[in-house]
Amino acid sequence: MNHEQFQDMLDDLVGQSGVGQEVLGDVLARTSLRAPQETSRVEISAGNPTARRPVDQRAIPQGTVSKAVKALKQNGLLEDGEKLLWSPDGRTLSPLRLGSLYAMAGVKVVQAGQRPRHVTTALLGLDSSRVLGTAHDAAGSWDQAADLIHQHVTSLKNASDQDRASRGLPPLRMLGIGPSP
Repeated sequence: MNHEQFQDMLDDLVGQSGVGQEVLGDVLARTSLRAPQETSRVEISAGNPTARRPVDQRAIPQGTVSKAVKALKQNGLLEDGEKLLWSPDGRTLSPLRLGSLYAMAGVKVVQAGQRPRHVTTALLGLDSSRVLGTAHDAAGSWDQAADLIHQHVTSLKNASDQDRASRGLPPLRMLGIGPSP
């Protein structure tokens, strides 16, 4: 997904939810900070007073979080979790987690001097807990490294999509590609 496609998706989410891009981003970010553990609307709403980013410290009204969660779930960025969660006062909370419909790719290029020597690419679930596939190849130039990254991502996604199709699941949507530690 390129930047324009992501912006179009955000615009659609804003229209569906009635909340701003900032709130959608905050809800998604707070969910990702807890990943791969599941979270709840109550936890997302409360914020975290010890968080490093000030934006993660402030509370968001629960109704606003619920609107954002509904739109994010409809678009597959969030999904219902599996574990029952409990509030401090003993109420059952609906668990949430990052959606399994989206994937991201991480790429590591090992260099010798100023030249690439090896490219490793991993296809991961959004919460980074599910490695969907990896590929490794030697690279002798930056052009070759770029070609390998493209080949790796394409082949890993195709293999994952074939596996998902055999289980009756829709193909993955790529959210992004970035450097891997």
